[in-house]
Amino acid sequence: MLACKHGHTAIARLLIDARAEVDTFNEEHKIALMFACQNGHAPVARLLIDAGAYVNAITINGMTALMWASGEGHYHVINLLIASGAHVNSQDAEGKTALMFACKNGHEESAYLLLEHGANIDLKDNYNHSALERASDAKADAIVDMIKTAHTADRLLAKKDIGAVKAGQEELFISRIAHKLVQHFD
Repeated sequence: MLACKHGHTAIARLLIDARAEVDTFNEEHKIALMFACQNGHAPVARLLIDAGAYVNAITINGMTALMWASGEGHYHVINLLIASGAHVNSQDAEGKTALMFACKNGHEESAYLLLEHGANIDLKDNYNHSALERASDAKADAIVDMIKTAHTADRLLAKKDIGAVKAGQEELFISRIAHKLVQHFD
């Protein structure tokens, strides 16, 4: 786990080649993949995923690798996890999602990526806070605008009305539409 936490890809590869178990967990049930993701080590995360690490493993508090990466704003790791099947809308023991962690810490690119891949903006944590409220509390105005655009896209899609979209948010709007269409036809 230490090799993964500190981004030592060569050492992690040696351990995997020696048949080290990639999903061994510590006392908090945190696996090596979570350490790599929390610290932004995309090459180590890729190595672990390729070796069979479970991308949706949870700690005793319900945290996932995606939540750790989102809270730290590691865009490339988040992208890797989503591409590897990470559940975007998982909630931890307090009801928080990866999007909420990104919003709370003002990670604009991370929030955008999660929204682009269908992060549910209507979920609330155990304290009745949404991602929008987390972004607003963090004074992350760009994220607040993105969430409002995603909300507008979702509302307009539900009404089958694609009227006006806020200037500069067209790409997010289109990606939300695309994601909804993919969900619909899956």
